[in-house]
Amino acid sequence: MKRKSGKWLADWRDATGKPKRKAFSTQAAGLHHAASPAMRCAILLASHGGLRASDSLRIAPIHYNAEARKITIDQKKTGTTVVLPVTDELAAILNAAPTAENPRPRPSIVPNTFVLLIYGR
Repeated sequence: MKRKSGKWLADWRDATGKPKRKAFSTQAAGLHHAASPAMRCAILLASHGGLRASDSLRIAPIHYNAEARKITIDQKKTGTTVVLPVTDELAAILNAAPTAENPRPRPSIVPNTFVLLIYGR
């Protein structure tokens, strides 16, 4: 069964064979839109990178290589080293994150996304 408003993102069963809850693409988009940048980063790592929640929440600046646009992390459960390519959206979030050199970064301005209000006298 599918909803009219979206497609299934996941269709899986647990170890007992019972169907688990499924997320619709519209629900995922709503969650993605409402999330903070840190949570949006974790969601992108989990959905695009296939990382477990514990691994996606452990990502730190030392794991990210901005020049190569890759994240390298050792999985907590298996100990396997995983190298993930970084999408444009994820790169924008990671590049805007605070660093030791720039602890309070300013967000970049996206053209045509702001309005200047001028009040009369």
